[in-house]
Amino acid sequence: MKDYNELKEIFNVSYKKYNSGLFDFIEDHFSLNINLKSEILIGIFNELYYPESPYNFAIIDPAILSQIYERYLGSKIIINGSTEILIVEEPEIAVSSGVVPTPKTMVQNIIRETLENLLTNKTSNDIKLLKIADICCGSGTFLISLYDYLIEKIVSAFIAEGINDDEIMYRTFDGTFHLTLKTKQEFLLENIYGVDVNPYAVEVTKFSLFLKLLENENEASLNNFLLKYNQKVLPVLDDNIKNGNSLIDEKYFDFNPMALDDNELLFKIRPFNWTNEFPFLSKNMGFDAIIGNPPYVRIQNMVKYMAEGIGYYKDKQFGYSVSKADSFDKYYLFIERAISLIKPTGIVGYIVPNKFFIARGGKALRLLLATNASVDKIIHFGVTQVFPNRSTYTAIIIIDKVPRENIKFIRIKNIQNELRAGNLNYIEYSKTFFSENPWIFLSKNTRTIFDRINNSNTIKLNKIANITVGLQTSKDEIYIFTVASQTETTFKFIKKGIEYEVEKDICKPCLLDLSFEEFDTVQPNAQMIFPYVLTSENAQVLDEIYFEKKYPLAWCYLNTFKVDLSKRSINGSKNPKWYQFGRSQSLMKFHNNEKLIWPVLSTHSNYIFDNNNLQFTGGGNGPYYSLICIEDYSPLYFLAILSHPLFEAMVKSGASEFRGSYYSHGKQFIENIPIKKINFSNPLDKKDHDDIVTVVKSIITTKNLYNNTHINSNKNILQRKLSLLQKKLYHAVNKIYDIDENDIKTVLTDEIFTTDLNEI
Repeated sequence: MKDYNELKEIFNVSYKKYNSGLFDFIEDHFSLNINLKSEILIGIFNELYYPESPYNFAIIDPAILSQIYERYLGSKIIINGSTEILIVEEPEIAVSSGVVPTPKTMVQNIIRETLENLLTNKTSNDIKLLKIADICCGSGTFLISLYDYLIEKIVSAFIAEGINDDEIMYRTFDGTFHLTLKTKQEFLLENIYGVDVNPYAVEVTKFSLFLKLLENENEASLNNFLLKYNQKVLPVLDDNIKNGNSLIDEKYFDFNPMALDDNELLFKIRPFNWTNEFPFLSKNMGFDAIIGNPPYVRIQNMVKYMAEGIGYYKDKQFGYSVSKADSFDKYYLFIERAISLIKPTGIVGYIVPNKFFIARGGKALRLLLATNASVDKIIHFGVTQVFPNRSTYTAIIIIDKVPRENIKFIRIKNIQNELRAGNLNYIEYSKTFFSENPWIFLSKNTRTIFDRINNSNTIKLNKIANITVGLQTSKDEIYIFTVASQTETTFKFIKKGIEYEVEKDICKPCLLDLSFEEFDTVQPNAQMIFPYVLTSENAQVLDEIYFEKKYPLAWCYLNTFKVDLSKRSINGSKNPKWYQFGRSQSLMKFHNNEKLIWPVLSTHSNYIFDNNNLQFTGGGNGPYYSLICIEDYSPLYFLAILSHPLFEAMVKSGASEFRGSYYSHGKQFIENIPIKKINFSNPLDKKDHDDIVTVVKSIITTKNLYNNTHINSNKNILQRKLSLLQKKLYHAVNKIYDIDENDIKTVLTDEIFTTDLNEI
C-alpha cells in the first residue's frame, strides 16, 4: 500500500465482500474526504507487522483484542498546547480506578453458572430462541465468551439430535464439528444482544464479534459463501449491538420535559427505549438472560461527573428503588434494571462488589433481591482479588424470579482448584435468611449461638454508648504536627521544610497514624491546633481579634495556609471562619470523657482505654473510632466484652473484608454487639460489672508496666501475670453470658473465620 487513496480503495473492495459497516464510507464522509500523509499511514501499518511489531495480530484471540480495546474506551485524545497529544482518562473513569477488563476465565465461569440450568435438556430449536444480553457490554468481552458457549452448546445439541446437514454443520479431518458460516450468522443475529452508553464501545463489540464469526474460516470458505448465498460475509449487527443508556429510558422525558429541547443533554445521557430498540421484548416478556460486569461507581462520583442522571435515578415516580439510600453504587441500578428486563423464567448473572451484603447503603438492594427477585446462588470471593492490580472485593450473584426455599452459597478458597475446575460445593441457606438486614453467612450452629446470646437479657451497644468518629479538620496536614522541640510555652515543628512555632495553649495532644495493641496505655505522638474554646454547653470557634491577640504565633502560622484552608467546604456554621474545622462533629465529645479508642482496620480486637483527653481525627473510614458511655456502665466493662474472642467473631462475621486479613471495625459493625444488661440497683449485677472493671484496670496497669520494663526476668513475671489476668477476664465474661468452651470452639472454627483465601 502506497497511500491513503489506495487504502480507501481496499476498504471499498472489502465493503463489497464483508458488508457490516466495518469498511463503509457511505456514512463516514469525514474519513472519505480527509487528506492523510502517506508516510504517516505507512508508518502506522508497519508498526502492526514484523519486524516493527513483536505480535502477530492475525492469531491473537479476539477476547484478548477486546480487552486491549476496553482499556482505552474510557479515554480520549486531547491536544495539550500546540504540539503535545495526550491520551487521558475520562474523569468519571479515573475516579473509579480506570476501566478494568474482566479476566476471560472469570467471564467464562459467570456465563456457565448463569446459563447452565437454562440450557439443560434444551434442543437446538430451544437454544435458537434464546435472547441473551449484556446491557453494559463495553468492548464485548462477555458477548464473545457467550458466543463461544452457545456455539458449543448448539453443536452438542445438533450431534445429539443426529443432524447431518452440511448446510448447518460440517466435520473436519480431525473429527471435530463446526457450524457453517451461515449457521453462525443466524445464531449471532438471533441470540446475542448488547447495549453500551459509549458509542465507541458498541463499534468495538461489533468488531470483536466479527472476528469470532470468522474463526475457522478461510479464503475458500468465504468465497464459497459469497457464491452460494449471494450476500455479504459479515452481517449487520445494528439491531443487536446498540448505543444508549441502559439506565435511562423514555420516562426521562416525563421526568425532565425540557430534555427534548436540549441536544447537548441528550448526547450526554443517551436515553434508550428498550421496547422500541428490541421489539421482541414485548412479545417475549423480556430477555432469557442478562450477563455482565456492571460499572462500579459510587454516588459521590456520579453526582460529580454524571449529575444529569442522579435526580432521575432517585425520583420516587420514575427512578429506582435501590437509590433510596443516601449512599448507593451504580451497579445497584444495573442489577435492578437487569431484573426488570428478564422474563419470568429469565436469569441474571453478574459479578459485583460484595460490600452490599452488609453495608448500610445496600439495604434497599438487599430488600429488592429478597422481595422482587430470587437469589439462586452466590459465589463469594472474600478478599481474593479477581481483577489484576485492583483491590475490589467481589462476588458472583445469580438472580432469577423463581420462588425457592433455599439459596446456594460458596466461599471460594482457591479460584484455580474450585471455580476454574467447576468444582463448586455449595452450601444452602434458607430464603428467610435473605432480607433487608445484612447477609452474614454463618453456619447454622454459629448462628444459633449468636441468637442465644442476643436474646439473653442483652442490650445493643449503641443504646448505652456513643460510637463516634474523630475530629474532622478537613486539612489534617495543616492542623496536626509532630513536635520537633519545645519551650515552656510553645511547640516548634517543621512543615514543608520551614520551621514554625505555635502556642501550647491552643494545642491538644492527639494520635497521628499510631499503631497500638489491645489494653495499651497510649501517649500522644502529635499535637493538634484547636481554634476553639470549650464551655459546658458547646465548642465556640475563637473570635478573630481574640485569636490574633491571644495566639499570634498560631494565627500567623494558619494565615500562611489561608488560601488552602479557605477552599474547604465547612459545615455546621452559618458564618464559618476560614480557620475553623471542616466539620463540627465530636468537638465536645472527647472533653473530660473516659473513652475507648480503636483502629478501624485491624486483624483482631484492638481496643484501648483513654482518660487523658486524647484527640484524633477521622471520618467513617478511620483511622480510629471511639466509644463514650451514656449510661452508668464503665467503658472498661465494654472493653472486656469487645476484647473477648466470641464477640470479636461477631464483629468479623458482619464486617467488610480487606486484603492482608484486615477487616473493618467501623461503627456499623460494632454498634449492635449485645451487651449484658446490668441492673445497678441489684448488688449481684453491680458486683459482676465492678469485678470485670477491676480486672481490666489491673490488665491495663500490668501491661503498661510490662511495656516500660527492660529487665527480662521482670518482664517474664509480668507476662505470666498478664496471662492469668486475661484468663480471669475471659472466664468472667463467659460467666455473665453463660458461654462455655464448646460455644467458643464452634464459633471460632466456623468456615467464615478459618477460610484461608488465596490470592489469584
